Amino acid sequence: MILLLTISAVASWILLIMIAIAVLALYRHFGQLYMNKPENKTGQGPEVGSSVLSFGRKSVEGKDLYLPDAQPTVLVFADTDCELCAQIRDELAHYDLSTSLARVLVLCSGRQADVTAWSRPLSGRVEVVWDQRASLASRYEVNGTPFAIVVDGEGTVAGKSIINGRAGIDWALKLAEEPQLVLDVAELDKGHSVEEAS
Repeated sequence: MILLLTISAVASWILLIMIAIAVLALYRHFGQLYMNKPENKTGQGPEVGSSVLSFGRKSVEGKDLYLPDAQPTVLVFADTDCELCAQIRDELAHYDLSTSLARVLVLCSGRQADVTAWSRPLSGRVEVVWDQRASLASRYEVNGTPFAIVVDGEGTVAGKSIINGRAGIDWALKLAEEPQLVLDVAELDKGHSVEEAS
């Protein structure tokens, strides 16, 4: 009798673990579907052509940052718990921004200590702002990360997209430097989908 109860308990735990693995696999699968649908990539964020909401914040390193700033800006929304955001951070840490006319600001949500630690690879290269309780993401209507909003020098939204990897960073910086730019459809297959000002 005890043997049957033990076997039943072990079988129940094995079944529970298998269900948990299946739920995580489905979660990942539907997350990928969400990120690959064009309407989900550009359906969030402010309207292209609208004026960006201004803000003034301190970076995690204590620098005063303002938007708009008369300089083209790429706002990258990230979160410390987002695996793709960490990949974007690592790309930015090795990206040559010295010749770019645009600046990159990363608005990162998470606990303050986590954001500070998360931002260390970007120190001295890209400014990171702690987005406390994702207030800036909410204000800019950004629901998923990593997400980029491209703002021209006058403070007008030139484009927006979920970005995945270096191709997304390339697109955002190119658009920030040339807001009148219109990428052809072939460019949409390089890790992001875009909505741009025409």
